[in-house]
Amino acid sequence: MSVTEEQVQQGQARAGGNTPVTNKKVKKTGKTKSPDELVSDVSAEAQASAEDAPGSGLDGKTGLIGVPVGTKIRRGKEVVTAGSPDIVGGKPIFSPKKRAVFSTVQYDSTSAVTLFAQLSANERAELLLNLGSIPGLYPKGTAPTKDYVLRGLVSKQIGLRPEDKRAIEEVMFYSDSVGEDVQTSIKKFVANPQLAIQYFDVKSTAPDEVKLTPALALAAELDQSMRDYLDVKASKELSKTYADKVNKLETKRGGQLTTLEREQVLIDFVQDEAKKMFAAEADNPDSNLTRQGALGGTFNYLKQLRSEYGVKTADKLIYKEAIRSIRSKQALENIVNKIQLQAEINMPSLKSYFQQGLTAREALGNYISLRAKVLGVDEKDVTLDDLASVYAGTNLMPLKDYKDSLLRSPEYKDSPLYKQQQLSDYRTLVRNFIG
Repeated sequence: MSVTEEQVQQGQARAGGNTPVTNKKVKKTGKTKSPDELVSDVSAEAQASAEDAPGSGLDGKTGLIGVPVGTKIRRGKEVVTAGSPDIVGGKPIFSPKKRAVFSTVQYDSTSAVTLFAQLSANERAELLLNLGSIPGLYPKGTAPTKDYVLRGLVSKQIGLRPEDKRAIEEVMFYSDSVGEDVQTSIKKFVANPQLAIQYFDVKSTAPDEVKLTPALALAAELDQSMRDYLDVKASKELSKTYADKVNKLETKRGGQLTTLEREQVLIDFVQDEAKKMFAAEADNPDSNLTRQGALGGTFNYLKQLRSEYGVKTADKLIYKEAIRSIRSKQALENIVNKIQLQAEINMPSLKSYFQQGLTAREALGNYISLRAKVLGVDEKDVTLDDLASVYAGTNLMPLKDYKDSLLRSPEYKDSPLYKQQQLSDYRTLVRNFIG
């Protein structure tokens, strides 16, 4: 069965080419060919060699390179010695002959899923690690990492993401283009990253333009912080200085700063203004106004302390507390004492623990661990609000009673522990039924 002109054009379209196929021979340059060149060669050879190909075995599916799966494509000729020898000087001499070498189009749009489904968990992990190490195969930030694959092995759930399916298909496209098995192609690209870069990583060599945060947006966030901390408006000069500072760092970085990095620059600007506003206090031994990073560190400390004691308040109040705290260490001590007193009032059952210097989270550590274990969550995700029933009233709920209440809760029925127990019970039931 011959390959039609329409199928040849499909092969070119798959590679992005639009040049009509001719019977001209491609001049060999010794360089690795581009995807367009490879597919053009495949299509031309398929058209030229279809009449010579042994049984095509076409199955009606269109391959990734645009011609039917099962199509025999002539790759060239090889020298063989066959047939009856010539007798020269009483000795048999075999005359070398040439015969055509063919490959078969193997892969279509279902081949990647089929390949992955046939692999064991360990084989899938190895495949993903190899694919992830091939330069240019995945869009930036989407390649499977070692941590991702390891987590999949531990959970025994290594699935095929759309990104992985596309990556396998890209390698399969190459494999059919050059006439080899996909596993061979993967090994080739892993061993020869430069080949992979030439074939997959086809990008503009022009440097990307650095995207800077707009100056107006930076001015707005500085003005809001100045109002939150110091109840004053940011001047135009200060706003411009802040925007220039951030944009300069972004230009040097080659991209925008992280939220945390920008917050640090922002709070440093606010602290510098606080030093000017309270210049008379800056040299006091009791003051932290001149200590670098004091404002940001104090804000984070007070916010965390309130969380540990279960004493909630708006961030705007903590901003003001942070300013007072860096102006005077005594003010900081007073704020901490106030938070502890509020906690004693809110949680009388924990009063004795607070008097020992423990926070609410420290006092309820056993309850936090129990909830995390029963519900299959991380301890850091357990909030004091989740434990309200434990510390309500004048006495703590016994740990055993709290466990019983968790096992009766709706959250437990959605937990991994409950589902595992249900599966175990089901297996036991099946074994007993079978006998």
